[in-house]
Amino acid sequence: MIDFIPILLLLLILTGCLIGIYVEKRDYNNGICPKCGTKLTHFDNDSQGGRGYTCRKCGYTTWVSWFADKNKNK
Repeated sequence: MIDFIPILLLLLILTGCLIGIYVEKRDYNNGICPKCGTKLTHFDNDSQGGRGYTCRKCGYTTWVSWFADKNKNK
């Protein structure tokens, strides 16, 4: 039982990371607002490296810290 706990914790952490990546990719939507279809505009970076995007048409805002926008910034 003791050997099972670290493996379970590792699987939970990995699952949480994968869910976080999926949610950020979905919310970023390749730089297109999921509500109105307008291009998202980068407006700020936080102290941890997260990037904020907003839609100037409808006000939708999302933050990404993983890889969802890496190809768009180059």
